[in-house]
Amino acid sequence: MKLQTIIFSLIALFSLTINSQDLDKIVQSQPNYFTCLDIAKKLSTKQDEDLMRVKCLRYFKDRITFPTCIDSAIKMSTYPKEDAMRMECFESYKKKITLNQCIKNAENFNTHLGEDRMRWSCLKNFKSRINLPQCTHIAVEMSTKPKEDAMRWECFESYKKEMTLNQCIKNAENLNTHLGEDQMRWSCLLSFEEKINTHICIKIAEGMSTRNAREEMVKFCANAIFN
Repeated sequence: MKLQTIIFSLIALFSLTINSQDLDKIVQSQPNYFTCLDIAKKLSTKQDEDLMRVKCLRYFKDRITFPTCIDSAIKMSTYPKEDAMRMECFESYKKKITLNQCIKNAENFNTHLGEDRMRWSCLKNFKSRINLPQCTHIAVEMSTKPKEDAMRWECFESYKKEMTLNQCIKNAENLNTHLGEDQMRWSCLLSFEEKINTHICIKIAEGMSTRNAREEMVKFCANAIFN
């Protein structure tokens, strides 16, 4: 307790700018995360406070929770630093958080680029624990149509062994370009080739965006040997 009082006094009286190694020693001398943050708040520059917040997190991360980490990120002095710490919170607790916590974190990034990257991280982290509808729900919230489509393709590749033909076609219909939709229809057809018949094949072809594309798929359907 005496050491902590001395540190507070030095910071308050002399407005010290402390180097990184000194900060490490101060962090390691603290009994818990919150006393560590109390000292961070009393540092003379925002740069030092931000740096110490990060060091407090790294040193005490096994003794705090994801929401506590995010609360500290919000208090960073700039939006880029807040976003960087949000990503660090994710990396530190990705094995413990829920999908909803992960998506909520993404939604609170301060740039579309940061939000999109976080959404991809959420998808990769939870891929084995979610299904196609959850995956496409994440995709819909991407900041641009091309990014949404890129994630929809990832959803297809990740869950094509589990999805139904109707789910696959629905995913195709929701792509934002005719070219993308046509390519997905072909992927659906080839993925389910062993489970469909000529009639279903032609129904898929009817949704192609151009006459030439429809005729090409119909020709394939006519020549294919279905079970």
